[in-house]
Amino acid sequence: MVRPPREHKMDKTQKNITAMFNEIAPTYDRANRIMSLGMDRTWRRRACDLALRRF
Repeated sequence: MVRPPREHKMDKTQKNITAMFNEIAPTYDRANRIMSLGMDRTWRRRACDLALRRF
């Protein structure tokens, strides 16, 4: 019998951190794009390529 995966219950601190991250992520990404003159796209692509090679 296969059991369904258990849901991860987040405590209050984890929920606050997740909410904070979700709030600042768009601004952070925009600032990073501007400050890196668009090079962040290359870095992200390379990071994804490396991660996918490991699987």
